[in-house]
Amino acid sequence: ANRIIVGWTIRNWAASGRLYQRAAIYGDGPVSDELIAQLENDPDHIVRIVGVFDERNEERAVVANGYPRLGGLPDLIAFS
Repeated sequence: ANRIIVGWTIRNWAASGRLYQRAAIYGDGPVSDELIAQLENDPDHIVRIVGVFDERNEERAVVANGYPRLGGLPDLIAFS
């Protein structure tokens, strides 16, 4: 009975946004586009994307797939 109650509570917390995981995506391209699409289509919605980090700055937009571009690898390390 305790497992059922705890499981139900955790699922409700996750659904309401009180309990979730944050993910930072490194790299911008077709593979990261697919990963972002899979995370957005996850029925549990536990993972929230905080932004995209990419070393290639030339002619890149400040937004990637609707998420902010937050810098390169040194910025990712500092962010984490």
